[in-house]
Amino acid sequence: MSELSIHPDSYVYTAIIGGFCKFGSLDKALAYLGAMLKKGLMPTTVTYTVLIDAYCKIGNLDMADYLFGMVEREGLDRDAVMYNALMDDYEKKGYVHKSFELLDMMRHAHVSPDAATYNIIIHGLARRGFVEESRMILDELMRRGFSPDAFSFTSVIGGFSKEGNFEEAILLWSHMSEHGVRPDVVTCSALLHGYCKAHRMGEANSLFHKMLEAGLDPDLVLYNTLIHGFCNEGDINEACKLIAMMAERGIIPNDITYRSLVSAFVKKWISHPAENAFIRMQQILLEYGVHVDKSQYPSGLHSET
Repeated sequence: MSELSIHPDSYVYTAIIGGFCKFGSLDKALAYLGAMLKKGLMPTTVTYTVLIDAYCKIGNLDMADYLFGMVEREGLDRDAVMYNALMDDYEKKGYVHKSFELLDMMRHAHVSPDAATYNIIIHGLARRGFVEESRMILDELMRRGFSPDAFSFTSVIGGFSKEGNFEEAILLWSHMSEHGVRPDVVTCSALLHGYCKAHRMGEANSLFHKMLEAGLDPDLVLYNTLIHGFCNEGDINEACKLIAMMAERGIIPNDITYRSLVSAFVKKWISHPAENAFIRMQQILLEYGVHVDKSQYPSGLHSET
């Protein structure tokens, strides 16, 4: 560009800054921001947004806050994407009150919160036990004409499920279909986790089979949730059925699966629980052509009592 006497503008610099941010080279990104300012080029809202997002992702809230303040000092308008980037990082660090402060700032600045804004707040509240409050935000999201996605519903369903409030969790589950949102594997996992924690394995198993009938494919986390629930009840047979189902579908049990099985053998007062649990799991997996050795499941071997 220089050889052709073409002078890079703010959009070119923003593209380069964005590239360095994407690859984590934030020192170089700031160097280009400095070069941009020295040339008298005005950074855009997008320039600051990519930098703020990058610093949020590495957990440097001080720098993200500083850049956020620079946007105002430069007389630029903050957009929802910028607010969301900072809000999301505050939520991850547990500063839910800061998320609400940013939401108020958005409203005073006449920046309309979008679905992502509400999702961040809903998830933060539900994760920290403020489930009723997260439900209120979900209701506000719908009142404002936004269409909640599976993530929105799942956060609140998971919160109610964790509390053992299955009536509200199931009610929200039914609301999902009313809004044209299909529960996904994560939604099912959230509800299953609550049932297992409450020792309601009959309902957990029923939900699991409904999920299969609906065409959802369980992942390793979901299988482990259900296996752990049955093992807590000492139900080795049901746990082994699930391990066989995993193997049949090409999902290899991991150390968490194995430790759960060991705990069931301990509950049943079976001698050498770690060894016997491994033999049982190995027998199941071999039926499906899966070969494992003890080195793949080290932690459960320390449970031998």
